[in-house]
Amino acid sequence: MLNSSKTYKICAVVPRFSTMIRGGAEKHAYDVLSIFPTNCEITILTSTALDYISWKNYFKPGISRFERFKIERFQNVKTRNIKKFNQISQKLYDKFPNQSSEEEQEWLESQGPYCPDLINRIEETQAETDLFIFFSYLYYPILNGLKLVPDKSIFVPMFHDEFPINLMQYKQVYNDKILYAFNTPEEKNLFERVFEFKPRKQTIIGTYIKPINHDENLTKTQSQKEEKETKILLTIGRMDLGKGIYELVQNFQKWNDTGNRNCELHLIGANPPKLVSKFASKSIRFLGALSESDKYHEIRNADILINPSSVESFSIVVMEAWSQKTPILVNANSEVLVGHCKRSNGGLWYADFESFVGTLNFMLNNHEICTQMGNNGRKYVEANFSQDVIREKWKNLLDINLS
Repeated sequence: MLNSSKTYKICAVVPRFSTMIRGGAEKHAYDVLSIFPTNCEITILTSTALDYISWKNYFKPGISRFERFKIERFQNVKTRNIKKFNQISQKLYDKFPNQSSEEEQEWLESQGPYCPDLINRIEETQAETDLFIFFSYLYYPILNGLKLVPDKSIFVPMFHDEFPINLMQYKQVYNDKILYAFNTPEEKNLFERVFEFKPRKQTIIGTYIKPINHDENLTKTQSQKEEKETKILLTIGRMDLGKGIYELVQNFQKWNDTGNRNCELHLIGANPPKLVSKFASKSIRFLGALSESDKYHEIRNADILINPSSVESFSIVVMEAWSQKTPILVNANSEVLVGHCKRSNGGLWYADFESFVGTLNFMLNNHEICTQMGNNGRKYVEANFSQDVIREKWKNLLDINLS
């Protein structure tokens, strides 16, 4: 048990950190750290970057305070040239598994954020810090930080089934000294499959979804969905080609062209690539980046939320949809998303255009079943990912590691 009269020094390492970032590892880190016990003194070590494409230095380096957090920002020495980085990535991919350690190091530094001073700060403070928590596996500060303090670290890896996870630099660092906090059973299974060992210290937690207490509005919205002529499909997230957006708009366009569907696809997210934005029409609407309240309104109004990504370790937006009783349709290539659907009975999945058409038509034509999926999803979120549930899981984890 934590000693309530003692102050514990916790250091969290996150590649970028700002409340302007509304999803991903950054939101996960902010939400989790915000519910830690009050006698945990939390310092966040991060870069000065805001965007993850260029890692351009946006914030001033140095120390600042936000809410309960002390934030120390370190300058990114190399901004990322995405074209050059893609060339380095392709070269590494082509040589795999015969790449050199120098080539892997070049890739890691080119990816960003490259902040050697941040690593120096971990080394300087390791003796006085009770616990380090590292969020997301892919980046230079995480990998090199874990090397220094494996025996006093909790690692929230957020693994995706993607090429970089196979690089030797990761396999050389992960060991049994580290405590692994996975988001889902599927992420844990991926880790054990790729790294070929079962960590002695591990747990499955995830993150919480803030409660949305408007059941009367939800009931009203459910009936409105049944009555309205135009059905709304919604997708939310980074407009990256690697997140399945291009395939989604292609599938929707092809399906929509086969008849008078009375259906619209709405996409929430900033800066869609030209390859995707060219599909904009009366039926495919790009809404840009929305405020949280506007986003929740769109979720409430949607008949189905679609997550087309195959690379997920949790998916906050799926949980936000279920919290508002909106059923989901997901990419079958994501074991994580399919696992959520199977455990909750809150959605279906598709693997190709034919199954996309089949599942979408089934959901749109069976309102009562879709309503039940939404209700099932809400129960799943409340049982597993409420703030109280996640707070208790982290409290137990901290009790074990700080006592």
